[in-house]
Amino acid sequence: MADYYRVLPIVSRTLSHALFDSHDFISNIRYDSCAVLEAAAKLRHKTLFRDALVWAVGNWNKPDSRSLSNTRLRQVARYAYGEIAEQVALSSSRIFIGFAAVDNDAWSDKFRDAIFEPQENWSKLSDYLRNQGEMNFPKFFRRVLEYQGLPEDIDMDDLNIPDLLRNNLVLDRTTRLPGKDHTTDEDYFLCAEIDDEDPPWDLNETDW
Repeated sequence: MADYYRVLPIVSRTLSHALFDSHDFISNIRYDSCAVLEAAAKLRHKTLFRDALVWAVGNWNKPDSRSLSNTRLRQVARYAYGEIAEQVALSSSRIFIGFAAVDNDAWSDKFRDAIFEPQENWSKLSDYLRNQGEMNFPKFFRRVLEYQGLPEDIDMDDLNIPDLLRNNLVLDRTTRLPGKDHTTDEDYFLCAEIDDEDPPWDLNETDW
């Protein structure tokens, strides 16, 4: 109706206060993130767009953004997901190279048992990978972050895990911990972002 009556800018400007008070709506964005993303783009509402984007690309193995039909929005989502994937690859490489270099069998066994599963298949890497299915990277990085007793020469800042596990949601003020075991967020990264100047609409337009 707002589109039909050409009042989208008015609706967009008055939406912010209502959104922060709409807890049920905010908590359900994740379940229909692509539809919300498309609506936020039509309304040109940056905050709603960012939160919907976080959810749309957040599921590491099955991002909702794959179902987007809008070409421009699909490109934005692919870029956001690609930024996360690039950091996942870099951090994973640093983890495996750094931990493999630790010359301490007892520590290596202890770390392996605490971080990886199923433990009994670690001795046969091919069996481990075959039985593991899809790697849950958010959970993996959470376990590394919370593991006590990392070798002194491994710096968590170099691994960039805190950045991967940060929560960029603005409207959702609940405490969400990406990768935390036995939560609804254990399969999600919530660190997707988009620069202020890069939304998929003309920032110079005040009426549309």
